[in-house]
Amino acid sequence: GSIVSGGALSIGASGTPITLLANTTINTSSNNSALTIGGDISGSNKALTLTSGTAVTTTNGIGSSGNGLGAITITANEFNPLAKIYGQSTLVIKPSTSGNTILLGGASNNNSDSVLDLTATELGYLQPGFTGVTFGSSTTGAITLSTNQTFTSAITFDTDGSNVKLGANLTGTGN
Repeated sequence: GSIVSGGALSIGASGTPITLLANTTINTSSNNSALTIGGDISGSNKALTLTSGTAVTTTNGIGSSGNGLGAITITANEFNPLAKIYGQSTLVIKPSTSGNTILLGGASNNNSDSVLDLTATELGYLQPGFTGVTFGSSTTGAITLSTNQTFTSAITFDTDGSNVKLGANLTGTGN
C-alpha cells in the first residue's frame, strides 16, 4: 500500500509495533516534510520505501533477526535510524537532492546541510542479511568514509561520477 502526505508525518510511537502486511511506500516528499516512524517495523520479506525529499527521515527498528524486511529504499537528504535494521534483500540509502554528498562514519549529524550523514553508531545498526547495501545513486555527489567501518553485506557506492573518498579502513566480512 501507499501513504502520501503533504506535510510532516509521524507513524507509531516507541514501543508500539508496526506490521507491514504488503509492500509499503510512505512519501512526504511533495512538500519536503519530515517522516518519522516511531514504532519498530516488522513484515518478513515485505518491501519498504520511505521518501521525505529534502527533509529528515527518522526510523526506529526495522525488521528483526531472522525476519528482515524485503527491499528497503530510503530517499531523504538526512536519514537518522535509531535502532537496528534487518533485511533479507537490498538496502538503498540515497539523498533526494541531486549533487548532495554522503558522509559515512562521522561523529554527529547535521540535519540542515547538503550532506546525508550516517554516523558510526547509525552504520552499526545495519545488521547482517542484506543481499547488498547501496549508498547513493547516479545523482549523488561525493561519498566519504571518515572512520573505520566493517560491513557484513556487499556494499556499493553509487555517485554521479564524483569521488568515493576512503579516509579510513573499509572491511568486509561474511558474504
